[in-house]
Amino acid sequence: MPDALSLKFTVPLVTIADLMDQHKIEAVALIKIDVEGFELSVLRGLRDRIKDVKNVIFEALDEGVGGRERNSAVCEWLTKNGFELRTLHGEPFRGEYPITEGNLWAARS
Repeated sequence: MPDALSLKFTVPLVTIADLMDQHKIEAVALIKIDVEGFELSVLRGLRDRIKDVKNVIFEALDEGVGGRERNSAVCEWLTKNGFELRTLHGEPFRGEYPITEGNLWAARS
């Protein structure tokens, strides 16, 4: 039996690319992503608008099942799309764990 205090509602999905198009945003200086393991889905939702993004900072925790594999997939996708991976201190990221402050910075070269 459902909790008497619980509510059910639908939340519409809007991608960053859709927001950029709707609001006629030509370029984005920085996107910060913290979506508990769905970073790659968010990035893929940018579609061809990824070319208009200069920097991405994303949560890259290696905890839990598949954490490092998810991080590797995100890093690979960003690299294929023209980004260089760095620590938050600006040093090149070389796959070392633990990741400083649990976040990585992807910057256009």
